Amino acid sequence: MPGVGTVTLPMGIGSGANGNLTGTGKAPGVLTSSPAETCGVLGCAISGYNALSFGSHAIGVATSATFTYTNAGNRSLTVGNPGVVLTGTDYAVSSNSCPAGTVLAASASCTFVVTFTPTAAATRTGTVTVTSAAGDASTLGNSGITGTGTAAAVSLGTGNLSFSTIRSRLVDLTNNTAAAWTPSDFGSVAKTSGNGTWAVVTSGATVGTCNQASAVAVGGTCSIRVTFTPSSPTSSSPAVLSISGTAGGTTYAATRNLTGT
Repeated sequence: MPGVGTVTLPMGIGSGANGNLTGTGKAPGVLTSSPAETCGVLGCAISGYNALSFGSHAIGVATSATFTYTNAGNRSLTVGNPGVVLTGTDYAVSSNSCPAGTVLAASASCTFVVTFTPTAAATRTGTVTVTSAAGDASTLGNSGITGTGTAAAVSLGTGNLSFSTIRSRLVDLTNNTAAAWTPSDFGSVAKTSGNGTWAVVTSGATVGTCNQASAVAVGGTCSIRVTFTPSSPTSSSPAVLSISGTAGGTTYAATRNLTGT
């Protein structure tokens, strides 16, 4: 029979080490990650020291890490409710084989994927925790997770831009490079599937301001006029808007997902 007192496991040293975990009777699960957290020569015992980093990524660009939850004891372990718990802005569980109620035999494991998709040019911190039905909480051996959002060099914005009710839009582009950026053309739209007609307006009174004749200053903006014409009342047509140009002798491109119905 297991003991009924509280068991405290010592803090581990090295990549992916288990943190201070408490529980009654059974050993808590062990949480590790791929890529592994980096604890450095001082180990993981110092709060805030080298959290698992998702790195730096342009706003709207997702990156993922896989976490493994392992039953380190010699009896079965049940994942509690809610099971996987995330804190921090811009983090989400994108797949999960460790839902609440999952039963892990001795030495068995389950996995889940955490995705970081920055929504602002800022550093985001958070934590990843898995609870067992016995109340044990397993975390990474350091302060948690961190990732940084950066402004894209040339940006058309993030997320899907809908043309469901508005058939003609100006899509703004921002130059975040260190030099004036000159477009190589007016931009183009490539339909990825479905019906309907997409177009970039290149002349007339409604044309956008992104064109070969005008450089966009550092921090400045220009616009691309995009139109969508559905082929039927129920047609659906995702597409990608793209444009490229040069700044300081380097080519920079930007894209934006579009949706038309």
